Amino acid sequence: MSEREAMISNNKGKIPIYCLLVSAYFFSYFFRVSASVSLPAISTEWGMSASLVGFISSLYFYAYAFMQPISGALNDRFGPLRIVSLGMLTTGIGALLFGFASNPTMLGVGRLLTGFGLAPMLSGVLVYQSHSFHRDKYSFFSGITYTLGNFGAVISVAPLAFALDEFGRRNVFVFLAFLNFALAASLIAFRRRDPVISIDGKIERKGFLDNLKNSFRKILRSRQLKLMLVLWGTSFGALMSLQGLWAVSWYQTSYGVSYGTASLWSTLISIGVMVGNF
Repeated sequence: MSEREAMISNNKGKIPIYCLLVSAYFFSYFFRVSASVSLPAISTEWGMSASLVGFISSLYFYAYAFMQPISGALNDRFGPLRIVSLGMLTTGIGALLFGFASNPTMLGVGRLLTGFGLAPMLSGVLVYQSHSFHRDKYSFFSGITYTLGNFGAVISVAPLAFALDEFGRRNVFVFLAFLNFALAASLIAFRRRDPVISIDGKIERKGFLDNLKNSFRKILRSRQLKLMLVLWGTSFGALMSLQGLWAVSWYQTSYGVSYGTASLWSTLISIGVMVGNF
């Protein structure tokens, strides 16, 4: 068997797990952008102010941002299959709270839990890629990861708007919670095949705080990384402000189009991001 054939054979057992992790990352984008469809409709029904709607939506981003460095260290320490599965369970609970919410507080708690739960998804996929596939394929798999992840942003606008109109907020978010719980169970079933865990079944000993310190030290010492963070933070913040919350409402207000047309236009943003990542 040639080296290439051996590599393909070895990857066959890893691809299904990779697909599960990418599916988890898909939900990261789905819930991130879903507020642009679900919250404006709820605010009209309940008479919430724009500032309250913005605050409830932002709770996802606050929790997500706070957990990013912690999630990366946890994935390195305990393996992505365990951490991502726990995140999916938390996300499912957040989705249930959001679906059954009868007041702004429950909506906010649901968004907050969703942000906490989905924070480990991207770093989990990247950790798995780095441990499972040849280093020459890291960018290749990363491109696929970001492309499929952004597909969650596509589904969470026009298709989600249609589902909410047809089935109602409660039924839709109960279904989403079920999908998250099912994905968590699938990842837990594969936990012994986590590449971060050594052959003898023991977790590779990497200090949690040491991982955090080393990561921040590398960023602070690298001019290139600091410049990339500024560029990414600026562009991503602007994109999420539009795509993640105000796009549908802004299109309706500025151009006088229907809710369905505004949702479709907002979906095109996500399609553009997908094409760029691909």
